[in-house]
Amino acid sequence: MKPQIPTSYWTALVLFTVCWFCAINSARAQHPQNRSIDLKATSLYGLANLQIARFNVANIGNPNQRAVQVELLFLDSTGTVLAQSAQTVLPGRAVSFDLPFSMLATNENRIQLRSVARAEGPFEAIKNLKMSVELFDEDSGKTAVFIDDFN
Repeated sequence: MKPQIPTSYWTALVLFTVCWFCAINSARAQHPQNRSIDLKATSLYGLANLQIARFNVANIGNPNQRAVQVELLFLDSTGTVLAQSAQTVLPGRAVSFDLPFSMLATNENRIQLRSVARAEGPFEAIKNLKMSVELFDEDSGKTAVFIDDFN
C-alpha cells in the first residue's frame, strides 16, 4: 500500500506557490519602466600631466519625463575604476564629472583612460541621454580634445 500524502500538505504547497508568484509579479509591477543599463563607453584616450578629463551627460528629453540616475566612471586600460560619480540628470539639464591628472596616483606623465556611463530610469528617458568627453588644460582651460556621441 502506498503512503498517502495528506491533503493539507498539497494545500500548503499550492498556497505557497501562488503567494510566491504573486510576490514576484508585485515586485516587478512596482517599477516596470526602470532599467539599469550600461549606456556607452569610449575607446581608450590619453590624459597627460596638467590636463583634466571631463565626462558630460546631457538629458535632451521631454521636460515632463522623469530624471535619470547615472553613474559615471573613469577606467584605466586594465579596467580598474579610477574614479566614479553617481548623479541625477533632470530633463533639459546636464551634469559633468572631472578627473584631474593630478588626482591620479601615477609616476607617469600620461595615462590611458576609458569613460563608461551606466543609467537607471525609464527607457524613454535613458535613450535621450547624450554623452561627451572633453580633455582640457588645467592652467588655461583650453580644450585639447573633444569626443562626442560615442558608442
